[in-house]
Amino acid sequence: MLIRRHAEARAVLADPRYVPPPVRQDGREGTLAWLRAQVSRFSTGDVHAERRRRVVDRLLALDPAELRTAARTMTLERDGDWRGVPTAVLGAALGVRDTAAVPAAASGYLSGEESPQADAAVAELLALTDLPAVTLLLQAHAATEGLIENALAHAATKGDVEGAVPGDAPQAGPGVDVDALLHETLRWNPPLKATRRLDTRTGDEVTIDLVAANRDPDGFDSASGRTPHLTFGYGVRPCPAPGHALALAAGVLEGVFMASLRSAARSPNAAAFPRSGRSAPAAPPGDGTHSRFMASPREAARSPYAAAMSFRDLHRPGDPLLLPNAWDYGSAAILAAHGFPAIGTTSLGVAAVYGKPDAAGATRAETIELVESIKDLGVMVTVDVEGGFSDDPAEVSDLVASLAALGVAGVNLEDGRPDGTLRPIELHQRIIEAATGHGVFVNARTDTCWLRTGNTLERVAAYSHADGVFVPGLSDLDEIAEVAAATPLPLNVLYQPNGPTLGRLAAAGVARVSTGSLLYRAALQGALATVLGVQGGSTPQMPTYAEIAALLGK
Repeated sequence: MLIRRHAEARAVLADPRYVPPPVRQDGREGTLAWLRAQVSRFSTGDVHAERRRRVVDRLLALDPAELRTAARTMTLERDGDWRGVPTAVLGAALGVRDTAAVPAAASGYLSGEESPQADAAVAELLALTDLPAVTLLLQAHAATEGLIENALAHAATKGDVEGAVPGDAPQAGPGVDVDALLHETLRWNPPLKATRRLDTRTGDEVTIDLVAANRDPDGFDSASGRTPHLTFGYGVRPCPAPGHALALAAGVLEGVFMASLRSAARSPNAAAFPRSGRSAPAAPPGDGTHSRFMASPREAARSPYAAAMSFRDLHRPGDPLLLPNAWDYGSAAILAAHGFPAIGTTSLGVAAVYGKPDAAGATRAETIELVESIKDLGVMVTVDVEGGFSDDPAEVSDLVASLAALGVAGVNLEDGRPDGTLRPIELHQRIIEAATGHGVFVNARTDTCWLRTGNTLERVAAYSHADGVFVPGLSDLDEIAEVAAATPLPLNVLYQPNGPTLGRLAAAGVARVSTGSLLYRAALQGALATVLGVQGGSTPQMPTYAEIAALLGK
């Protein structure tokens, strides 16, 4: 009997009288057949409940957010070659460092197809860890990798799925949410196409067509605006770890997209969109027009990363975006070439390049000129526009509109003034409001800590209509955590060499860490150290912000 309707599938999955078809119970211990007879997936009744509980207990110690971060990091380290990443990350979290045997063991796990290779792999895994961990690794391997494969194909084809209702499947355009992409993939093209059940009353076997059931229009839920997918099971036998599986898949996809950006920045022959999860081959040395580490602006601008994740998606409390700040084309280009998905500008660096004072509203034209020069590097750019170069909200709106037309991802608007005072709260609220509505991420900066005046929490609350909030000078971890907890907006802080590490800032709930003028000042230190080294002199200290500002006559 074949079931294709959503309601009928739910009814079968919720009925304990429908159980998985029986598996062999006479397999030799340590073989694939023996393993299948021991796991919850193929068990029933109280035995199933107890075996499932053991698996869930192992999962309770695993944080999905940490799995997601680890999967993204490992995928990036492998330049987008994501095969094996979900298993390796999950294995490491479970204390299994060597997961090489998982693919062979998993080859017949669902089908029951036995082989000497599968038996040997199962025995190898059982020698490394316990049965619940092996169960999780085998179930995660094929299913999670299949989900990732299908999600990449789903995005690459812009959601064109056979049988899909026009306009219902997602488009792989700018701002696609990775989590939403995975949900739609689970519904339209799940890694497991069907599942079987045995009717214990009649002995008849029932096959549920998950693809058809997931697409059944009669299953549409008006509250959620979609047909709930049944890919993770339903009723008496739901998947024990949907959150963990989605975290692994999301992390890998983010890593693939970010690696594709890096590949686009390095190679003019980079693929337009990753299908296999493997990055494009490195380009040969160029003809001198561009560095062999850099794509042409036209090619880099077609990076799939911009089509897969919005700038907002990079702001994750507890997993912060590290935002390096550039001051000219060269600094921006080398940061883009090294794989940073987004870069900011530093107002001090821009001012210094032109010999003008920082934070004095004197570099509006120079800032726009910098943006025009770096807009085609293939990375997202957020621009430090000081206080908007004006106290007139209309003029600030025009500025942000101009930057948006150049393709910037965000702007930074500060309430500090050149005389060391803070802009009145009501005026800065109007400035922020004027900057919104142009399709860019508005980061509201308050200089209460920087200038040692005003109430930080009051300012942060007042700027809640922005997209993010930035508090430079905030370095005490308890105070950082307090601010992060006080606002629904992603919190941005300034990295300080003698302050908390990136990991500690993440633990405090920070969503973005900027380098500000640090890289520019480090570059000056490096230049001075090099020439003094030629003379045989000692290494100088990095110049402070105040020292650079003094050179600029501020």
